[in-house]
Amino acid sequence: MVAGLERVVWNPALSTPAKEFEFSDPEAARIKAAIQTWDSYGATADRKWLQPLLELLFSTAAQP
Repeated sequence: MVAGLERVVWNPALSTPAKEFEFSDPEAARIKAAIQTWDSYGATADRKWLQPLLELLFSTAAQP
């Protein structure tokens, strides 16, 4: 915490291994649009939606 705000730092020990994903063209376009319109990252505000998304993407249970 710095000046009452959560400060985000990179911790390589908590990194997830690289994983390949395949997205359709419409999915890739939606992801690109979301990233381009994302004004800024705030750990407190964005964790609510980002953490469940990452858990879903990297979940071993989600494998077909």
